[in-house]
Amino acid sequence: MKMREEKEEGLVLSTVKYGEGGLVVNIFTRNEGRRGYMASANRRKGKSQPGLMPLTMVEFVGKSRRSSQMGRMSDVRLSRPFGTIPFNIIRRSEAFFIAELMSRAIPPDVPDPDLFDFAREAIATLDDGMEGDYNFHLYFMMRMAEYLGFGVDTDRGGRMIFDMIAGTWADSLPPHPDVVVGRMADLWHWAATTEPDRLTEMEMSRAERQELIRQMTRYYKIHQPGFGDMTSQEILAQL
Repeated sequence: MKMREEKEEGLVLSTVKYGEGGLVVNIFTRNEGRRGYMASANRRKGKSQPGLMPLTMVEFVGKSRRSSQMGRMSDVRLSRPFGTIPFNIIRRSEAFFIAELMSRAIPPDVPDPDLFDFAREAIATLDDGMEGDYNFHLYFMMRMAEYLGFGVDTDRGGRMIFDMIAGTWADSLPPHPDVVVGRMADLWHWAATTEPDRLTEMEMSRAERQELIRQMTRYYKIHQPGFGDMTSQEILAQL
C-alpha cells in the first residue's frame, strides 16, 4: 500500500531511542491526533534532529499507511523554539507533567484541532514567562478536560460539594466517595474558572497544591478509563 506523505505540525510528548540514531516519537499532531512516528538522525548527511524535549513545537513531513500504527517523520524543524522552558526548573517540570498528562488522556489517532490549538497557545504562554507558572498545570488540566468531554461545571451557585462522577456541584453528599469538599472545593472552583493572567491570585500551600493535583488526577481517572498513574507527578512536589 502506498504511503501518504503530508506536512504536519505537532507537540512532542515523549521520545525513545531506537537503534543507532533513531527515535520513536510520541507526538500530538493537529491533523492526525496523537500517534507515534519513527525519526532518523540522518547522520550520513551530517544532520540531526532538533532537540525534542516534551512539548517542543515542530513541523515535519509525515509518511504513513492507513494500515500502520507507526508513521515516519522527516524534515523535522522547530516551529517555535523555546525561550524559557528548558532553562527554568518550574516551567520545565510543568512541561514534563503536561506532556505525560496529554499522553495518557488524549486517545490515539483521533484528530482534535481545537485541543491542539488550545495546547499550543497555552504552552506558548507558559514559555513567554507568565507569572504564576507554578499553578499553570492546574489551569491546563481543567481546560483540557473541557476539550476531552468532561469539563467541570463552573456554575457553583453557592454549593459546597463537587461531585466528580457527575461533574457538577451538589448541595448534599452523593452515594459515593468521589467528591471535593471544604477548602479543596474552593481551590477546585478557582482552578476551573481562572485564566492564565490570574494564576497568582489564589494563595495555597504546597500541601494544598499537591492535594489539588491528586484530586484532579482522580477526576481524570474516573472519566478516562485506562488513564493509569502519573509517574511525573512527583517532580511537581516542590512547586
